[in-house]
Amino acid sequence: MPSSSAIWGDMDHPVIMTAVEAAFQEGFSTLRFNFRGVGESEGSYGEGIGERGDVKAAADYLYPRLENNHSPLILLGYSFGAWAGFPLAIEDERFEGMVAVAPLLKFIISDF
Repeated sequence: MPSSSAIWGDMDHPVIMTAVEAAFQEGFSTLRFNFRGVGESEGSYGEGIGERGDVKAAADYLYPRLENNHSPLILLGYSFGAWAGFPLAIEDERFEGMVAVAPLLKFIISDF
């Protein structure tokens, strides 16, 4: 199967860039990242399981840095990123919300 970037893009996708800019203008701290094997990221496509681990690693990195500015941890995922982040945003109490842009609903619904 091709890497997630071959189908859904990377952290520089125009949809992500627009969302990050809007969040930043509203005062949110933001963190963009590429999934494993995308762009300069190491590794290779992890069949979705590895990419869910990537979302957790990003949250683990960002969350302690948000405590100083009292900013909520909210996941914004686009397409595959929404699918990969959805379970973590539901299960991890650190998340206060999630924005799913063009989520892969057939995959999300079949997982639950």
